[in-house]
Amino acid sequence: MRLMFTFAGGSGHFYPLVPVANAALDAGHSVMFACSPYQLERVVQEGFEVIPLSTLSPTTMPEEKPLRPLDDEREAQEFVAGFLGDRAKRRFENTKAAIEDWKPDCLVCDETDFGSVMAAEAAGVLCSTVIVLASGTFPNSKVLRANISNLRKCVGLVDDSIRDLGQGDLTLAPVPVRFQSTSDRSPINSFTYCPPFSLNEKNSIQHLFPEHLAWPVVYVTLGTVFNLECGDLFERILDGLHGLPLNVLLTCGPHIDPDRFGKTPSNVLVQKFLSQDSILPHVALMISHGGSGSVLGALLHGVPSVIIPLGADQPHNARRCEYLDCALTLDPISATCSDIRNAITEVLTNHDYRSSAEDLMREFRKQPSVAEAIELLERLST
Repeated sequence: MRLMFTFAGGSGHFYPLVPVANAALDAGHSVMFACSPYQLERVVQEGFEVIPLSTLSPTTMPEEKPLRPLDDEREAQEFVAGFLGDRAKRRFENTKAAIEDWKPDCLVCDETDFGSVMAAEAAGVLCSTVIVLASGTFPNSKVLRANISNLRKCVGLVDDSIRDLGQGDLTLAPVPVRFQSTSDRSPINSFTYCPPFSLNEKNSIQHLFPEHLAWPVVYVTLGTVFNLECGDLFERILDGLHGLPLNVLLTCGPHIDPDRFGKTPSNVLVQKFLSQDSILPHVALMISHGGSGSVLGALLHGVPSVIIPLGADQPHNARRCEYLDCALTLDPISATCSDIRNAITEVLTNHDYRSSAEDLMREFRKQPSVAEAIELLERLST
């Protein structure tokens, strides 16, 4: 079977596809990614062959932006503009051309790559979408339906009630069953699975803190997009952690200079990027923005969280985590250093948070493997 993979966003849209692509390769299938020029290096670094969608305009270098108050309506409007506007029309054209050139048996794309889903439909190719918005409630179905209908008309497709939420023939959901919402956005044809995970028992990160080997490790991340829209939140988090008997590992992202934080204490290490899989088996607490990749990574390893959502689907993920008792949530604008410190202390000392996270971890890990998702695609393609 020949599988083509596409994704419409950044790392949070690419990395959920990686386990599926690797499982397809392990099963002996041919895999090809088709992506925008600015994503080529990222895909090649993961070891995949790639076709550049050359007429898609590359993005400019990311710039820091002011921290904004949370606003669900604004975020929904920005989602529509980014994933269902002119860019989606270009993705339809480019992906359709790539399909005609490489002739895949199946297209696998992230759930927000609406243009590519429609390209597969137009080309008569099996299509599977991979969930990248964990809570399943952002944006709401009313917003999606109206704009997907408009996009379908623009690319010459008739309305189809089965596909009116942009879903393909099969939805792959690397999300714990209990975390998934029961909204009317829930896909009809779906397969829930557990992505691969690493125990890393012999590669503990404690060696990074030789002066404080006995202290628990707290992992801080604000992602690779919203980290540039967080104002002084990194600094407030570090101030909230200051003086606590904890080791702190902070990843600031590729476009922020770690020197911005000055000389840090011996129990604080700032890096641009580290693989979550190498970190999460060894941490006591994750402090994050609530991005889907961060939240699902924490749940996969039974790690409780303090979540400070900044936008997009993050407030929805945060509310779901609070409902499941595995996290505390703070407001990014009003949270003081003291508020952050109190939330950290509460989650670390109240073992109910860890217990709830570990319960979800056990449920998550009992779900079918991604290899079984490939077997399902094989059956659908025949």
